[in-house]
Amino acid sequence: MQTLYKRLLQYKYIPEQCENQLKSYKYNGIDNSILYNYIFGPLAEQFLRPNTVKKKIQIYNIKIQKITLIGFICVMIPHLLILWIAPGDESKDIPKWLIIFTGIMHLVYMNFDNMDGKQARKTGNSSPLGLLIDHGCDALIVTIQGMSLSACVGFGNSYLMYSLNLCGSVPFFITTLDEYYTDIMYLPLINGAAEGCFSIGVVYLFTAYMGNEYWLKDSIWGLKNNSITVIGFYAASVFATLNILYRIYQVKGFETLKKLIKNTSQFFFIHFTITYIFAFSPSNVSLQQTRILTYISALCWCRVVVINKQKKKFKKFIFKIVNNIIVSRNTVYGNIFGKCLVCEATLLYIVFIVCLLCNIKNQQIIYINIFKAYAHLVYNGTNQLCDILKIKVFRVKQKILENKKY
Repeated sequence: MQTLYKRLLQYKYIPEQCENQLKSYKYNGIDNSILYNYIFGPLAEQFLRPNTVKKKIQIYNIKIQKITLIGFICVMIPHLLILWIAPGDESKDIPKWLIIFTGIMHLVYMNFDNMDGKQARKTGNSSPLGLLIDHGCDALIVTIQGMSLSACVGFGNSYLMYSLNLCGSVPFFITTLDEYYTDIMYLPLINGAAEGCFSIGVVYLFTAYMGNEYWLKDSIWGLKNNSITVIGFYAASVFATLNILYRIYQVKGFETLKKLIKNTSQFFFIHFTITYIFAFSPSNVSLQQTRILTYISALCWCRVVVINKQKKKFKKFIFKIVNNIIVSRNTVYGNIFGKCLVCEATLLYIVFIVCLLCNIKNQQIIYINIFKAYAHLVYNGTNQLCDILKIKVFRVKQKILENKKY
């Protein structure tokens, strides 16, 4: 048992042949966002600029990873409160105070997300570790924030909740591939990282002002207001995705675009299998375990981000496991013969947890164990990166650049 525990803690996600690429990796990004360049960027700089009050705090000694994790906590706290209030029923009314709190904390997270990169450049502490943690948190937040927003606008346990996650995850994934193939993280005038995130905060505060019931009122074409909102998010997502694909075609040509599309096949296949379960599950497991299905897609990001930083070829990783368990062998069997071979809900838990020794009806326990699987990668991957790069996670190199614009 001790040997197994030791192997788990020492497991390496990054192969030795990729260590040199990590050491030489340098982030290259262009952000043309209107909101970022004229509002959010200057605001983040103001928070990092020393003044008579902050001199006592020594703002320049704050480690970049601490800033990133504080921002992540700002999103997780409201999400956990929503999970506590409505552990299994996304249609339950969320209190107005919690909606306001979630919206404010989301905007605070945005500021921390902008601060960490500026702090890294200011102190000369930029590294693949900081970028890995930053983008890894952002990837997870795409799903977490989508689920929190779904609860606040009354989507309930339905495909609307999962589809809102798709609106953010697809452009995020394509942007990651854009950087993978072009070596530049390019963000246009209007993008999801700035304008998209800000719109989420606006929806929270608007919901608090109008009340949850506003989203359940009938709108045009016989649809409710929340459905119209999802359509709007879908339109923005499709536009952003096509814009990124067109840019890759312009920069790298058609052959690179074909490789990119090929490498998205497993990502979209995961979403296809989950969509299939929503549509054809014999036991309607999607209406009982909507959060679990949504968490499945979220945990794919950790592999994508690590691959991007290693600059190595795409491999199947967790995608293969998810496909083999969820795909037709169980759900399709149930469609044909009227009953699945194995309880669908149980299979969803097995995807995340190899040995689950708790009551599967206790949903809070399940959610905690799901994040343990992600935490294992975060812990081991972070330690391995620190060893490769010869740096500490929460310690700043004493390289403070005075009077430097950043």
